[in-house]
Parts: sequence; C-alpha cells; structure tokens
Amino acid sequence: MAVGLSRSKVIDSEESYSWKTILAFLIVGINPSWSIPCALFTEVPIFQLSSPEGLSLAAWMNVAINVGLVFTLGYVFYDSSIQKINPETAIKFVIVVSSALCVLLAFTWTYTAHNISVTILGMSIVGGTVGTFQVLVFLPYMTRYKPPLFALQRLGDVIFVGALSLLGLAQQGLSISPTLFFLILAPTQIVPLLAIQYISKNSKDFLICSEDTILVATENARVNAKIQNTEHTPLQRSDQLMVPETSKRSKSLSESLTENSKESRRLWKCIGECSGLIFTVCCVNMHMWGSFISLLPIGTRNASPIGDQEGSMTLAYANNLGLLALVPGIVAAPNLLLGETSLFWLSVAQVALYAVVYMAIFNLPPDYWGDFKSASVLVSVFCLGRLNEALISTSAYTLIGTKYPDLAYQISSFMGICDRLSITVLTWVSFIWVTSCRS
Repeated sequence: MAVGLSRSKVIDSEESYSWKTILAFLIVGINPSWSIPCALFTEVPIFQLSSPEGLSLAAWMNVAINVGLVFTLGYVFYDSSIQKINPETAIKFVIVVSSALCVLLAFTWTYTAHNISVTILGMSIVGGTVGTFQVLVFLPYMTRYKPPLFALQRLGDVIFVGALSLLGLAQQGLSISPTLFFLILAPTQIVPLLAIQYISKNSKDFLICSEDTILVATENARVNAKIQNTEHTPLQRSDQLMVPETSKRSKSLSESLTENSKESRRLWKCIGECSGLIFTVCCVNMHMWGSFISLLPIGTRNASPIGDQEGSMTLAYANNLGLLALVPGIVAAPNLLLGETSLFWLSVAQVALYAVVYMAIFNLPPDYWGDFKSASVLVSVFCLGRLNEALISTSAYTLIGTKYPDLAYQISSFMGICDRLSITVLTWVSFIWVTSCRS
C-alpha cells in the first residue's frame, strides 16, 4: 500500500523558524506585489488635482493596470505551452525592472501628452503587470512553502504597503512631493533579491512536501502499479518475456500519455472542488479592485464636507487607512485556518459593506452624504471591507496550499486568472460609467 501525504505530516504547526527565515519571507513579500499600484493610488489625491483627467484619473489608472494582465497572460501561455521558464529567474527579472522604473517615474510623473497623463498611466501598466504576475505566478509559486511562511510573505506585503500608506498620510502634513515619494519607494523594490537568494538556498527546510517525501510517495505508487499488473500473471521464463525494443518504447509513450490524462482529470476535479472558493475570491476582489479603485474618488467627493477640495483629504484617509487595515486580516488568516463555508459567509458580510460604499458613490440617499459624519462612515466601512478582503484572500491561498500541496500552483494560478478576468470586466464597466458621467 502506498504511503500517503497526510495533513499531519505535511504541516507542522509547532515548528519554529530563525529570525533570518522570518525576515527573508517578510522581505520577499515586498516585490513582486501590488506595491507599485498601491503607491500610485496613494498619490491619486495629489495627482488628480493637476492631471487633465481630474476625478476620472483613478478610472483611467485602473484600466491601465488591467492592461498589464495581457502581458502576464502572455508569460503564462509561453511558460505552459511553448517553453518552461524558471519561476525564480522570472521573479528576479520583475524585481529589477520594476525597481528601475520607479526611479524613472519619480522624475517624469508630471509628463502629459494630448491631455493624457502618459507617465502615470504607463507606470500603471507596469504596476498591473507586476501585480498580476504576483497573483498568477508568484503566489502560486510560494504555496509550495509551509502555511506560516506563506502567511509571512503576505504579511510582509501588507506591512510594506502599510508603511507606504503612513508615508502617504505624512505627505498631508510634511508636503512630501511625489518625486521624493517614489525615490524612497524605488530602492525598497530591489531588496527582495537578497531574500529570494536566502530562501532558495535553504528551500528544503521550508517546503510543505520535501523532495524526498515526494520521491518516496512516487516510488511507492510505481511499486503498487507493478504489483497490480503482475499479481495474477503466472511465472514465466525471462526469455519468454522478451519484446522488441520498439514495442517497449511504444508502451512507454502510451503509459506517459495515460498518466498525463489522469493527472489532467485529477487537476480539473480538484479545481471543481475549489469552485466555491474561487467564486468567493472573485466576487470579493472584483468589486474592491474592479469598481472601488475607479469609483471611490466620486464616493469621497459626495461624502466629504465643504472645504475638502474634491474629497481629496477623505480619499487619502480611505486609501491609506484601508491599506493599513489589510495587516490584521493577513495576520489572522493562518491562525484561524478558515474553511470554505466560513469564507463564503465572510463574503456575504462583505456584500453589506460594499453596499454602503456604493451608496456613497451614487449619493443615495442624497440628504445623508456631505458632512464629516458621513465621510467618517465611508472611511470606516471601506477599511472594514479591506480587512475582510485580506482575510478571505489569504485564507483561500493557504487553504489550497494545504489541501492540495502537489497541485497548489496550478489551482492557485487558475483562481488568479478567474480573479483577474472578473476584475477586468468590472474595471471596464466602471471606466465607461465614470467617463460618460464626466463627458
């Protein structure tokens, strides 16, 4: 009988890690990530005051970010259908390029052409490419590591974004220019190279399933298959079992095709088992990233009191405090270990929070919005939504990594693709609505 990979053997919740390991996984969360898009949207309250797009700048930026999905899907297609790419090499390339472009953005963010904020939108495409690369490649790649370490990477991501948000809040009082902001951001994007080097060197201590364990399980399965194929075969002389070399090769090819077919069926079966989880993540993220990123400037303008020009101050608080709210959600996920049912009900609660944000966007009821109290309600509800979003998304990736350790990369990639496609659809709907209202 083959030796299975039980959950108790796969995950050791009592295991402790050195400070170097903890630090490395925290740092690797900085990049590739959504830190560049988050940094860009942190600056939207400043950008929109002087950009030709005005309040619709966020919608334009969100569309540009989703254009980045095209480049990431091209990478995924090339990697899966044409030639395999070493994920670690691709990750290092993304880190170096994104860091260099942050320096370029620092000195060119004011450039416009034909009433279009060319540099801001161009960097939004780069940020979208890096962000979707995190979802479709980097996070699935990281699911090979044990859940506490995966959670540390996610925590490092949001801690860094939280630091950006604090810097964004400090901008309001210290008059820090976007140029200085992005010059501070740029060097931080290159640091994860050192962390990746450390993790790769010691990866055997961090994996959910060690290579030796996988080899033992594979060998046991092979032995079982031989036993099942020969246990009813009478003893024969070895010379009677000789077959032509071509037949051996044909049989080997046939067996390989059969094995591939079985693995493919198993993968789609597991994806089907995760369909509820995938649907939940898509619903949560499509509204937060597809709609609110574009429409929140309108909501904060409607909710803000007189004196807050275009709701820029309220928008700054919503964006920055919302990023800070991600931290407790990320921290709670590996400790709570929520199942699919719990995540579904959390998504139901998310719908109620989203309804309040939409009410502000559409100014319903019109007599409620437009003072300090309503602005505070909008910021608070938005922050709760961000906390819940972080809890659901992190729990989903952790659940997939622990439930399907050998297929976590493929299932997480599929979920990421569905997630980004659903976000893209709502992004375009929001963009069309905003631009039509502006015109």
